[in-house]
Amino acid sequence: MKEVFIEKSVLQNLKDPSAIKFYQSFACGGKFYFLLEFCYNGSLQVFLERQRTLGQQLTRHFAAEIVLALEYLRSREIVHRDLKPANLVLDKHNHLKLIDFATCKVFNEDLNSEICKA
Repeated sequence: MKEVFIEKSVLQNLKDPSAIKFYQSFACGGKFYFLLEFCYNGSLQVFLERQRTLGQQLTRHFAAEIVLALEYLRSREIVHRDLKPANLVLDKHNHLKLIDFATCKVFNEDLNSEICKA
């Protein structure tokens, strides 16, 4: 259950195009739901399985967007800890967005105190 509070707190505090946009959360029938941005092209993992090979330009594009996403997290003092193609989704323009922050490590004191209150 702690992972749910970590993920919600982190998602609420990330304001960058490289992270999936969080709208709200709600509980229903003993389950907890997040309302998130829709990423039309699905996960990078599925994209890679479909493509089989990537050209140099697309490879550079994805690599650059991953670096930018990690730089943003670093600036917010957050370590993702589960970076893999399944945790990167693609919007309709094939821009990458990070998802699944449940296992991240938060070093940001303000955000960490918010997580501890939950």
